[in-house]
Order: sequence, then C-alpha cells, then structure tokens
Amino acid sequence: MNSKQRRQMQRKVYRDWANTIAADEYQGKFFSDHIIDNSSFVDFIFLGQHKDKEVVWYACISTANSDYLESVSKIALKRSYVKLPASAGYDPFYTIPSNVKGKLRMYEMVDDPNFPDEPALNEARNKLHANQIINILNNREHPMPRWHIEADETYKYGIGLNITVDKNFINISDIYEFVESFNTHGLNIYANKDLTPSALNTLELGVELSEDKNRIVKITNS
Repeated sequence: MNSKQRRQMQRKVYRDWANTIAADEYQGKFFSDHIIDNSSFVDFIFLGQHKDKEVVWYACISTANSDYLESVSKIALKRSYVKLPASAGYDPFYTIPSNVKGKLRMYEMVDDPNFPDEPALNEARNKLHANQIINILNNREHPMPRWHIEADETYKYGIGLNITVDKNFINISDIYEFVESFNTHGLNIYANKDLTPSALNTLELGVELSEDKNRIVKITNS
C-alpha cells in the first residue's frame, strides 16, 4: 500500500467510525461495546485531532486501583516464574481433539501429558504469585501515578490512548467528560493533577489472599 492509498484508507476508516459513533447510544460522542456501569475499565472510540489531522482515538480508560493491581500482578508473576520456572518444552496451551461439529473440529485444553509434574508446579506457582502480590503491596514497592495518559501511535489507522484516572469506578459521565476535556487539552489533559507516584497496601487497595491462598480477592464490603 503506497502513501496515497494509506491516506485514502485512513479517511475511509475515519468516515466509517463517524457513522458508527453517530448511530451509537452515546449522543454522537463516542462508541463502546462495553456495558458501562461502575466499571474498572472501559474500551471506547472517539474522533478528534492530532498534529492538525483528524484521527480516530482507540482508548482504554481504567481506574488507578485496577491499573495498580494489574501492574503489581505482572511484577509478581515474573518473580514467581524466576523462582519456579516452567519445564523446558512445556506447552501451557496443550489441546486434544474433542469432537466435530459439522466441518469444524473442536479442541479441549488439557494438561500436557509429557510433563506430569507441571500441574502441581503450576499450583505452587499460583500460590507464590498471590503471596508475591501481597508482599509487593504491603512493602509499597511499586509506586505509580494516580493520573496518567499515554498515546500509542503504532495503530495502523488511528492512535491508541491508555488512560488512568483516580476514580473508584468508570461510568458513562466520566467518558463524556474525558472526551470533551481531551478534545480541548489533548495529552496535557492531566497537567493540573497531582502526578506524584504513590503505592497502596492491601488494606488501602481492598484486597486479600483467598482462603486457599491461591489468588487475590476483594475484601468483603470494601
């Protein structure tokens, strides 16, 4: 695809999304196929400008607490694999044929029979992962800003936006507010916010180990 064809395609994608957004339920402001009701994150699409060009924004807005827990969980998972690495050659997505529906062959995911010790190892790793999360939280090892926005220009026909907001939940009004403010201030939308990184412990985040010590759960009534 040459540069002219690419520009033509970008304009077509923009027009198509303009029509989709206009027909969606959100007053022509954005499109989302998520159920938005006290959500921890929402994917949505809206139109705007970037570097004096019309663009499609592919956005994900998340609460600071959910982003924080996800980031800590990734760090803890890496640590748990360092301490309990998977066996060389182990396939965590091992599947076998189960049945055929019409011409479609169905597959079922099962434990890789070539590694009989791996299920027990995986259970031990899950417990280690959960405990690592607790340790990182209570040691306040991983401070993060409560407000954050970052553009991702690797998208083919638009620009990605990763957004963190210091709110307990995301509702429709939050997205309306964001789109209006972003189309005015752009990536400087949170310039007046406190961007000092902070870390939360388990009580502040409202999480604890499950009874089987295998995962992290929300504290009841938190």
